[in-house]
This record gives sequence, structure tokens and C-alpha cells, in this order.
Amino acid sequence: MSRKLIIWLIILTVILISFVYLWLNQDKILKNINNNMNISNKKTIELLEPRYDSEVSLEKAINQRNSVRQYSSQEISLKDLSQILWAANGLNQKGSRTAPSAGALYPIELYVVGKCENYPAGIYHYQPDQHILEKIKEGDFLSKLSEIGLGQKWISQAPLNIVLTGVVSRTTEKYGDRAAQYVALEAGHVGQNIYLQAGALNLGTVSVGALYDDQMSDFLNFEESQKAYYIFPIGGLK
Repeated sequence: MSRKLIIWLIILTVILISFVYLWLNQDKILKNINNNMNISNKKTIELLEPRYDSEVSLEKAINQRNSVRQYSSQEISLKDLSQILWAANGLNQKGSRTAPSAGALYPIELYVVGKCENYPAGIYHYQPDQHILEKIKEGDFLSKLSEIGLGQKWISQAPLNIVLTGVVSRTTEKYGDRAAQYVALEAGHVGQNIYLQAGALNLGTVSVGALYDDQMSDFLNFEESQKAYYIFPIGGLK
């Protein structure tokens, strides 16, 4: 048998095997394609149920808390993002938030800028009551967010960022002139939760408080009394 004929037989065998594989797995392949299309078209992302216990103690999480400004290429999983958002400002077992709020008025609003797993990059708004992310806009906005954060490069180098904001008017109705102080304090509570939960998941973050207020307001289409307090880049440890 000639060498040329052997090569043709190998090529035909590979083609035949490929065809048989595609035919046997066509339902699975079509399902994956449809799932990917559905993920891209979804208006919301259903977050995963948080866990309420782990091998990392609170004391250990506090002891290892650190500001991290360099991140690996590790992708952030939906499971980890779900856990961080819940820890930051989700609902606890009593139906309250995980961070204390003056008068239980809950002025804090969280936004995710970036991407996780196979979900498209974009801007998302966290809805604690439903534990979902609402898609505001699709696209890569990390460079823009970095500009708003005074060009701090770790913002654009992280796979995603959590923008921590507060709607002061929700607290003003009850506490008047003290509202701005109370909302700022609550932002600090939520920010510490992000730090501790990220550390417990072996992820890095840093609180970025330097930003252009007007640009952030335009970027996220703020309400009249809404203010951004922090940007938290989230990434894997190097």
C-alpha cells in the first residue's frame, strides 16, 4: 500500500469519526449553543445560594485581611461572585441585611462592572431581595471605570469590580442632616464584608475611594442623591 493511500485513509477515518461523534452528540451540542445564546440574551443573572459556613474562621479572615492590587488571570466564578455579593449586602437568616443599616432603610446599592465565568462582560445591578444581577448594559467598561477611578490600573486589570454606592435620600427622610454620615458608615460596613469574604475565598481586593463623582454618576446613571463611595476590584491572587 502506497504512502499516499495510507494518508488518505487516515484523513477519511478522522472525518468519519468526527461525523459519528457529531451525530451521536448533536442534542448536547445544540443545547450548549442554545444555553450560550440564552446567557448572552438574559436580562438577569440568577446568583447561586450562598453558603453559611466554611473552613475559614472569622478570626482567620480578619487576620489575613489585606489590600491586594495585583491579580492573576483567574476567572471569577459565579459561585464566588454570588458569595461576595451576599456577604456584602445580601439577606441573612433573619431577613435583614448582612451589614447594619441606620433605621433599616438600606440605602446601599451595588454594581458589578466586568465579567464572571461565561457570562458577558457588562454593567450589572445587584438586587439583594431576589439575589440576582440585573444587566444594565453589555460591553467591556473596565478601562472607562479605571479612568473614573483616577487611572488606577488595578481597576482595569481585575476581571470584575464592585462599585459601592448609596442613595442618601432614603436615609434623609428619617435622619435629616445626619443621613450623609450614616450612609457613609454603612458603606464602610459593607466594604469590610467584601474584604473579609474575598479573603476567605482566596481572592484579592482593595478599596478604591478616589474617583470622579460626576463621571461615576453619568456612568451608572445615578439617582439625584446617589453617591459612589468605593470601587472594589476583585481578582485571583498571584
